[in-house]
Amino acid sequence: MTLGIITLQEFLLSHEELAAMPDKGNSRDANKAGFLHDFSSGRLDRYKETFVAYQRGNLVGQSWDGKLLFKEATGYYGASSLTVFGVPKEPSGLTNVVEMTVIKR
Repeated sequence: MTLGIITLQEFLLSHEELAAMPDKGNSRDANKAGFLHDFSSGRLDRYKETFVAYQRGNLVGQSWDGKLLFKEATGYYGASSLTVFGVPKEPSGLTNVVEMTVIKR
């Protein structure tokens, strides 16, 4: 039997799927660290020039439309520790990466 690899697109993980993942921290910093690790390890290569959502340091969603992803993900998970990042085409683009998060005052 051969297993195929699929590329998920336009997705949000369920609460159950997120609960099964390790909690890497409930903060913007944890999300940024998770994003940078995933980008540098090549995990986000298939999502270049799209947007990805991180919750508790884990990749939980992807979309071509960053504003829509942010709206849907904050509506589903809540805004307490959610960040949406634009995935640059090249590593040099990390210096100007788009980052959307709710800042509580």
